[in-house]
Amino acid sequence: MTGISRSPVAAMLVAVAVPAQATITLVGTRSAFAAATSSQATDTFDDVAYGFRGTTLKRSAGSYSYTAYAPHGLDGDNGNADQWLAVDNFIDPLTFRSFSSGVAGIGGSFFGTAANGDYLAANIVVTATDADGSVAITLMTPAVDSFVGFVSTKAITQLTAKAVQPTGAIAWVGANNLVLASASAAAPVPEPATWTMALMGVGLVGAGLRGRRSLSRGKVQRHGSSSSVRRSYAQ
Repeated sequence: MTGISRSPVAAMLVAVAVPAQATITLVGTRSAFAAATSSQATDTFDDVAYGFRGTTLKRSAGSYSYTAYAPHGLDGDNGNADQWLAVDNFIDPLTFRSFSSGVAGIGGSFFGTAANGDYLAANIVVTATDADGSVAITLMTPAVDSFVGFVSTKAITQLTAKAVQPTGAIAWVGANNLVLASASAAAPVPEPATWTMALMGVGLVGAGLRGRRSLSRGKVQRHGSSSSVRRSYAQ
């Protein structure tokens, strides 16, 4: 079972619940992730061309390979002169899957983006899955240089990130500097005081996402394979 520190500085936690069978541990800084894993490698997405990239991208980080996927397509964005990956339709989660063998740790920066591809403050639900189940966290308006990581005693099979729609705006989830790693003998130490979060079972996350689908009656895309306008709004 994943443990979360209950020290006084953990007052920033707003909710905690983890599936009893979870073998995934949450870490909140790059240094903690590095200490809990080995052979880390980062995909910076700097080579992803600006614009619509299709629904699936085969990617690599060092010796690791994986696939990035979004049902309505992926975008290459370049907010603040840094290239990152985002979904083309705001209703979509951004999914990383089909990892090569040995990936037991995954982390990175997950954040909201606006219609023009720049950063937009929005809560982000990030879910990591291994053979025993899933663990999810809601990041409260994470910055583009924020970090959250997941370390498992088994192989990571999937990670998804999805934007929670802010009041009066529309957010597309983005990701940058995705880190993949192998397992380490060192035990990861959760650091919940480094960000405001809600940690919940994947069932609760799924219910929340279903509830928010009322926002998505019209498909909102940024590039789109046939769109000449960034994230055009199409019914």
